[in-house]
Amino acid sequence: MALVDLGTRLAEKRALNHRVVAAAAELAGVLGRKLHLAYAPPFSEVLRDLDAVDPVALTAAGRQRAEVFLRRLARADLHPAAMHVRAGPPHKVLASIAAQQKIEVTVLGTVGRKGLVGKLIGNTAERMLPLLKTEVLVVK
Repeated sequence: MALVDLGTRLAEKRALNHRVVAAAAELAGVLGRKLHLAYAPPFSEVLRDLDAVDPVALTAAGRQRAEVFLRRLARADLHPAAMHVRAGPPHKVLASIAAQQKIEVTVLGTVGRKGLVGKLIGNTAERMLPLLKTEVLVVK
C-alpha cells in the first residue's frame, strides 16, 4: 500500500507522492499483490472533540482529491476501490487502514524534516513506524 499526502501544495511532496506510488506499484507487481493507496486528511483530535471540525466532510473532500490524483496517475492496475481515504491523525489512521486491509508492505515517503520543529514533533513517517504491523519501505 502506498501512503500519499494529497493535501500538500509543495511541489517536492507532490513529486514524492508519485515516487511512492511508483515504488509501491513495482513492489506489488513483484509480489503479485493488488496495489492500494491511502490518504488521511489531517485534523486535530482536540478540534474533533470540540466539534470544531467535521471528519465526514474532511473525508469527502479527501476522496475528491483522491479521485483527481487517480485520474492523473492513469494507472490501469489501480481501481478506485483500492484508494482508502479517512480523515484523522495520519499516523494513526494510515496504520489502521493498513491493518484493516491486511497489507503486507507499506510504502511511504519522507522529506526528512530538519531543525527544531522536526526534532520536537517528528514527522508522520517516524510516528507511524511503531504503529505499523507491516514491512515498511520508506522513499525519500
